[in-house]
Amino acid sequence: MLIDTDTLLAYGATPKKWHKGELIFAQENEARYFHQIDEGAVKMTSITNDGKEFIQGVFHEGHSFGEPALWLQKPYPASAYAITDSLIYRLSRDKFLHLLDDHPLLFRRLFEIFADRLYCKTLTANMLVNNSPEEKLIAFYLKLKTRKN
Repeated sequence: MLIDTDTLLAYGATPKKWHKGELIFAQENEARYFHQIDEGAVKMTSITNDGKEFIQGVFHEGHSFGEPALWLQKPYPASAYAITDSLIYRLSRDKFLHLLDDHPLLFRRLFEIFADRLYCKTLTANMLVNNSPEEKLIAFYLKLKTRKN
């Protein structure tokens, strides 16, 4: 878990339950909260020009999601949905930044997570451009099998 529950609560986070399939936030919504999953799973998706769902990421217990838009004060580039019934802690942007100011090791850990996600996105882009459909599926399943963050 990136940030322990007691620390999140001490900085004013609130737990919220989401039901399977429920929209957590929509693409283009203003990013206002840091989200961390306590129970359940979340997928972030965008819709392609031809109406297909493109899964940007899947997040599980202990993971956070949606931080780049929050950090940059930009709209979310994708929508987030609960894959299962989920319990997610939400912390406002101001309180989240205050927490990071007070806990520089958390800031460093978050930076490492961002770097890992960016690295994986680059590998994924390369794989999508350069491989056959069969190779893409194999790479996707291997990624899911070995995913740790």
